[in-house]
Amino acid sequence: FSTLDIKAMLADERDGHVYGFIVDHEDDEISITHYGGNVGYRSGMTISLTTGHGLVYLTNSDNGGGLGNELLLTGSAVYGWNHFKQTEEQRRVVDGAVLKPMAGTYSWNNQIDLALQYDEQSNQISLFFPNGDEYKLVPIESEGLDFIHANTGVRVSYLAQEQAFTLYGQKATRVVAEANPE
Repeated sequence: FSTLDIKAMLADERDGHVYGFIVDHEDDEISITHYGGNVGYRSGMTISLTTGHGLVYLTNSDNGGGLGNELLLTGSAVYGWNHFKQTEEQRRVVDGAVLKPMAGTYSWNNQIDLALQYDEQSNQISLFFPNGDEYKLVPIESEGLDFIHANTGVRVSYLAQEQAFTLYGQKATRVVAEANPE
């Protein structure tokens, strides 16, 4: 990619995302990050477009995302990246009667099916990705119904009236199961 290619790509940014990359503007630094995985593997990468410093990981484990996050936090400390700094949020108590109806299958970006599952015993919602990754979501104080995955800082905002949620700036809409004709 040339500098012009990257500038053209960034011009199409929507809600902090462009072409599958998470774009972060922190102070004078611009960085892009992307995560991936399939059965038996997890991967991730980030690069500062300002300094050129970056990090890529590929693990051969379904549980490799946790190790990858630790590598990114270490890279952040070494290179002084602001986009992986830890944040502090205030936990919010949400009644199970609000959480339980959120459970279901959602079409994210009109391409990928994600699932929200409610665990009655822990009164907690989990987000499941197609590769099997589970993000246990913690409700946080906010104007709406927002959650955070404590290990990665990934945020989910639930839109109750739309039966949808946002993830990485993109909307996931509930998939309504069709009735079985007999």
